[in-house]
Amino acid sequence: AALYHRDRTGQGQFIDLSQSETTINLLGTDILEYTANGAIPPRQGNRSRDYCPHSAYPCAGDDRWCAIAVSNDEEWGQMCKAMARPELARDACFATDEARREHEDELDELISSWTRQRDAWDVMRTLQNQGVMAGVVSDLEDMTTRDPWLPGNHLVPLSRDDEDITFATHAQPAHLEGVSPTLRRAPRLGEYNEEVFKELLGISGDEFVQLLIDEAIY
Repeated sequence: AALYHRDRTGQGQFIDLSQSETTINLLGTDILEYTANGAIPPRQGNRSRDYCPHSAYPCAGDDRWCAIAVSNDEEWGQMCKAMARPELARDACFATDEARREHEDELDELISSWTRQRDAWDVMRTLQNQGVMAGVVSDLEDMTTRDPWLPGNHLVPLSRDDEDITFATHAQPAHLEGVSPTLRRAPRLGEYNEEVFKELLGISGDEFVQLLIDEAIY
């Protein structure tokens, strides 16, 4: 909008972008709901007023989780198939979105009893194959070794010149077409002392050696 205004009027714009105001936009309709009806929404945790079920569910292993979101009754039916529990799609307590919300605690426990027995990645793939939104709550090992997208798209290799060791770090979030970012290590302590002292400061070879002997430099 600021660029459009500049092109139309020739006048630039000062953009005031507050971090707190930006975050407030994540509240959705909560402020409108309060100012219109005086309603203060309860704490939701991982639940949603739009989707049910909607949470992060425990999986096999230590602190392993998979986030699952069902947006309509059709997706719920697909999830029931994935869990090998098709009868739940016809259960009066869970057949509709309204019914699932009324029995959300029971529903979450049913789903958790299924996910606890399975690897988080297996849960994710099984549900995604049925058209249900699901994603592993990834730790760093997941992100760097098991994620099918991140290592090849958002990690940059970083190696040491004199050692057969390769590390990786995250790339910049903005990707430019046709540009592959590369990273070099930072200089080691004193690595370029000889070049700096001799070529930039004009110190002779003998003087440089004496500084090393005196441990004035390294």
